[in-house]
Amino acid sequence: MPRYLAPLLVLMLLTISGASSAQQYASFRFVSETLPVTGSSVTSIEFPAPEQNNPLSGARLSYLNVAGLSTIYDVEFTPSEIIRDGVPVYMPSTDFGPTDESNIDLEDVRFLTGRLIHPDNADATLPPHWFRMTLHEGVWSGVFRISDRVYSIDRLQNENVVEVRTTPSGNTSFQPTTQVKLTALIDENYVFSNTDSVGMDDKGHIFALESLHIMEGLAADSLGITLKLEQLIYLTAAELATDIDPSTEIANWLSINAAAFGISDNLATFIFRGADGTTSTATSAHATNNFVLQGKSPHYQFETAHYFGQLLGLPVEDGTLQHIKNNPTTPLPAVHWSEAQRTFISDNPAPATLTQTLSYDAPVIEITEAEAPNIIPDYILESESPEMTTGSGLQNDEPQNDNGSIANGDTPESTTPDNGGSGGGAFNPFSLLALLFSIRVFRNREYV
Repeated sequence: MPRYLAPLLVLMLLTISGASSAQQYASFRFVSETLPVTGSSVTSIEFPAPEQNNPLSGARLSYLNVAGLSTIYDVEFTPSEIIRDGVPVYMPSTDFGPTDESNIDLEDVRFLTGRLIHPDNADATLPPHWFRMTLHEGVWSGVFRISDRVYSIDRLQNENVVEVRTTPSGNTSFQPTTQVKLTALIDENYVFSNTDSVGMDDKGHIFALESLHIMEGLAADSLGITLKLEQLIYLTAAELATDIDPSTEIANWLSINAAAFGISDNLATFIFRGADGTTSTATSAHATNNFVLQGKSPHYQFETAHYFGQLLGLPVEDGTLQHIKNNPTTPLPAVHWSEAQRTFISDNPAPATLTQTLSYDAPVIEITEAEAPNIIPDYILESESPEMTTGSGLQNDEPQNDNGSIANGDTPESTTPDNGGSGGGAFNPFSLLALLFSIRVFRNREYV
């Protein structure tokens, strides 16, 4: 074998190994009831394997615009402020189940937001976009919007396919006007749902929190509402409610424990229950007590947003998130809210005590400077200063030496300072009149 082939083979192995560790998507499936009419779409996206020292490794996305031009964008990820690092987690009791504490305390999960970056032109016009992604155990999932399409990568799917849905949202600023706080409450049966047909594999809490993260992206886009997870609480099913009437028992639990857990100022509490049976897992929104009771679902990414809309009282409208088909095997056709539903939120706002109004105006900083002193110009000071005079009151026009003293031999110490007055030879009308008057008097005396 030639000597140069050995390093070449090593390089090829490294390249293949690096490519295999990346999460790549080049297959897209439209699930909307109405196919899009525009030509802009994502044709591929690649999430690299997170490096040990850089868990926020960016993605690379290929985008085909309406003009048929393809552009490669980088995606820069940042830690999410919706489910932020260090969110308070109330750990469960010892009878919660055989769970690994490092797994459920969210130390190993990253919830990320992202933005597109043109690698060659920092001033390029970018298509409207937002990202709500999850990174856990090296696996990426989540939802993002590019232009008029919403793309979802499901953790439950074994196939390497991205589902695509259209959105009529014309929002391009993504600056919500209202922020609300939420609490997530999860029982052990939802976390350990590996025996269920849904197949969450002991990671039910990851699916639950991801659904809340995605719900925020949709709400900020369509309703102008952003969410903030205030806390995560783990409780056993026995502590929370029995199978007799879970909704009533949960309402009682919240009324007793809301103040202790700081839930009183939350707009809603999302309770994820995984108990067996249709009664105990029935998903419903309870606007009176501000909570959502939610079971497992193959549509976990978007179903939470649907029940959030129910909690807000949004009217049912075809082609929106408030119109979900009952068939669990059918993909959800729409993942947005309409302008009419947004108007409903504006006309029926949530209680002011449970919301915070957001402002994006830059603060106005008043700069106060001390006024400059009113300095009198030198020429005014010179005109007001007393003239150097002789004993007779007339200006002294005798020549002066370089030291300003009179040239009769007097020293500077024995002379009167000029104080900035005019030098010898300066013209003074009053002095001239006095001199002429003296001369006239003197002549008149000669003729007497």
